[in-house]
Amino acid sequence: MKKKLGPFAIQKSKLADPVPISLPAAVPRGYVDNTLYPGLLTRAAVDQDLLLDIPAWLPVPSPADPATRDNYIDDTGNFESGYIGQDVHRTAGPYVARIAEIELTEGTHSYSYKVTNTFGTNISGSNTVTFIVDRTGPYQTAGIAPRPLSMPVGHSGPLDAKYFADNGNEARFPIPNYDAFDAQLGDTWELLEGPFGDVVASGPVFPDEVVVLTLDQAKKWEGARSLYYRLRDASGNPSILPSLGLSVVIAIMPAPVLQTPGVRLALSLTGVGDRLIDRMDAAAASGMDVIIPNYVPDRSKDNLYVRLTTLHGNQQVGPIPLGSTALPYNFPVDYPVLRILYGSSNGPIALTVEYAVERGGVFTWVLTAAVIELYLFAPGPVNPAEPDLNNPNLPAPVLTGPVSALPNALDPRDAQQDAPVAVTLWSAAPLPSAGPFTIELYYGGERVDSVAVDNTTANPGDVIPMHVPWPFISRQGNGVGIPLQYRIVTTTSINANYSLVQGIDVSANVITFQQPSVVGAITTPTGQVIIGCSAVPQPSDTLMVFVPPHPLITEGMVIPLEWMAFSDDAGLTPISAASDTFTHTVNSSEVVTGFRVAVRPGSTFIKPINAASLSAGSVRIKYLVPIAGPSPVSSIETLALVRTYLSGSTPTYCDGTTWA
Repeated sequence: MKKKLGPFAIQKSKLADPVPISLPAAVPRGYVDNTLYPGLLTRAAVDQDLLLDIPAWLPVPSPADPATRDNYIDDTGNFESGYIGQDVHRTAGPYVARIAEIELTEGTHSYSYKVTNTFGTNISGSNTVTFIVDRTGPYQTAGIAPRPLSMPVGHSGPLDAKYFADNGNEARFPIPNYDAFDAQLGDTWELLEGPFGDVVASGPVFPDEVVVLTLDQAKKWEGARSLYYRLRDASGNPSILPSLGLSVVIAIMPAPVLQTPGVRLALSLTGVGDRLIDRMDAAAASGMDVIIPNYVPDRSKDNLYVRLTTLHGNQQVGPIPLGSTALPYNFPVDYPVLRILYGSSNGPIALTVEYAVERGGVFTWVLTAAVIELYLFAPGPVNPAEPDLNNPNLPAPVLTGPVSALPNALDPRDAQQDAPVAVTLWSAAPLPSAGPFTIELYYGGERVDSVAVDNTTANPGDVIPMHVPWPFISRQGNGVGIPLQYRIVTTTSINANYSLVQGIDVSANVITFQQPSVVGAITTPTGQVIIGCSAVPQPSDTLMVFVPPHPLITEGMVIPLEWMAFSDDAGLTPISAASDTFTHTVNSSEVVTGFRVAVRPGSTFIKPINAASLSAGSVRIKYLVPIAGPSPVSSIETLALVRTYLSGSTPTYCDGTTWA
């Protein structure tokens, strides 16, 4: 043991008569193992006053004839140096000697004692006992932490159940050689809970020089963690610093079984959908939502990841801790990720959708990916506000009163007249000359005009004249801020580029039929009408629309009620199968009270509106009054959002059927 000192050689005095040696050596308490490590004391024994046992001697000391015992540490010979004190004995032995802790410096020491009795006439000395004080642990002289463990020989991946089964239910991590840092044959290793945690296992360093992790302990450490150990020499001295950590992944639990994902607005978990994410979908979701199917989770450990791949590369999104989140789960992917994956494409491209569950550092990827199409190209200038559909690079249209000449307003002077609209071509790239396009003008959400533009002669700043025909103005009735907007479309793209919205103030309609209302619907503080389950009572599955009384609605009139369903909140994407006209014949009492028109069954005209998305869908409702002359024949339109489902981990429609 190369770091131990001594023993010191005993030098004989040449000046004094030698003291006869007739007493046995004292025996220190606290040997490590006096056979394997002669003289080595434990750290615990020398971190306090050291006690030594001394056998009894004759003659027996008594009060009448006491004996004195002089104590020596590291005496150079003949009890002439190293004196540390005297004890007086008046009773029979055995006795206990004490060496103060301050005397127990690092290294090899000796202890002896001298006894004087018979009133000082007889003096005898003891044999010398040699012992070793060791307070230096492995690596301590270098002042560094032990180097990290190595992975088990021949293995580099996660430690799974098969690995333990193939290796006797244990993993053996080699300890780096530390001969240069006070390695000793009696050293032991201690596996720690953390860098400064409790000891969970220990064993001898030599001869195998490995730290052993058992299967039982590994089960408690499932997942990613760092392994730390400490070295301790035979005296009990630890390496002052814990080791550097070895990163390992323990994966004993079985991997989760994962099903193919879905994509909201494109592909349900049952495989239904158009398998396309276009500009409209991306705007509705501010990107895209990947539907993570149900699986058997470990909610304390599971993290979710999504990986998306196109011809332009792949993007990994996550982690999102599962926690208490309900499954299936809509995993959000922000729009910039989609834009990166779409790159410079100008048509639909394949998008591969995968997800993974990371459990304690182990990734399990779904075996069967979902493949859909991504289509973000739109004609016209680049939209810096994406995913918002309204493009600030497309200036808002300008309407002028045909008679009043009011900007973006119509008053009674403009009644019965078409309103002119000016659309100024954009100056942002790509310019209007890049390709042929059509401008479609919308008033109150209805397309009212369309102009095909010859790109070969189109220049930024050109003004394209359009108009809103009077029937559409009358159909929307009077109002403040009725939206006027245009969009750029082509025959080669399903996506459109929308301009900024211009609000139009209208008071030109002298005769106005009030908008219909939905019985049981609610109106938010901002004036938005929402149709929920309260408006579709079960089991009748019937929605009632109330038409208010008006002096021009008379007995015997047949009033058609137009129900126009849309899959988006703006009322722009129609659902023809869920749209229809319902007629009602007015009786005498209803001339005064107004009347209700039934829309049924809800399974046909309401339920399909939320089939694509629980968070999008609307209906436009208006009625027509068959009166003669130029006066308006349609009522003010009601745009209502449709949210006819019950919330839950698995949402259901109002009739109790499951949304999917």
